[in-house]
Amino acid sequence: QNLKVVAGTLPGTVVVSAKSPRGARMFEVQYCLGDTSVPANWKLGAQHSSCSKIKMDGLERGKDYAFRICAFGQDGHGPWSELTVFMPS
Repeated sequence: QNLKVVAGTLPGTVVVSAKSPRGARMFEVQYCLGDTSVPANWKLGAQHSSCSKIKMDGLERGKDYAFRICAFGQDGHGPWSELTVFMPS
């Protein structure tokens, strides 16, 4: 899904984008601080009808976050993307 995370215009914000798979109707972005293998560490960052320019705010500056995205379509929840690690400024 080619997940891309870049700095937003305000401190503690990021903008997430990915390539949309065919049939996708909704997208969910999650973020994680800490061990990515622990399901409880993952938090909902955003749900959006588009997978481009999804803005997320309220992140702590100077900490490495792992991000992932998945698509929802007629057949339900798709697989999670590869992880992307990014430090908000």
